[in-house]
This record gives sequence, structure tokens and C-alpha cells, in this order.
Amino acid sequence: MTTLSIVLSDSLAKASQEVAASLGISRTQFIRQAIAHELENFQIQLEQKAIVKSFSAMKKNKRYLKETK
Repeated sequence: MTTLSIVLSDSLAKASQEVAASLGISRTQFIRQAIAHELENFQIQLEQKAIVKSFSAMKKNKRYLKETK
């Protein structure tokens, strides 16, 4: 594992501590989960953009359009 040091605003530190406590986990675990969640969302967005790009390319491909008729 890698140790990171981050600086949070007082309000973000307090809010993250409160939410972590309400979930019954440490703030460190809460922050790990938040980062993992954001990374997953980012990957999903990349995949969605790739799908849109593929569909856009298919709409412009005359051979594909001919085959789908």
C-alpha cells in the first residue's frame, strides 16, 4: 500500500468524518471508497464516450449502413 498525505478544508474534513462515523467506518476507509467510486465512474464515462464514438462512426459508414438495411 501507498501512504498519501492530503489537505482538506475544515468543512470537508468535518463532513467526511461525520459521514464515515455514520457508516461505521474510518474516515480513511471512507476516502478510499470515495476514490474507488470516482475512478469507477470515470471508467464508465470513458466507455460510454467510446460507445458513442463507435455508433457515430457506424452511422457514417456507408458499408455498414448498406449491410443493416
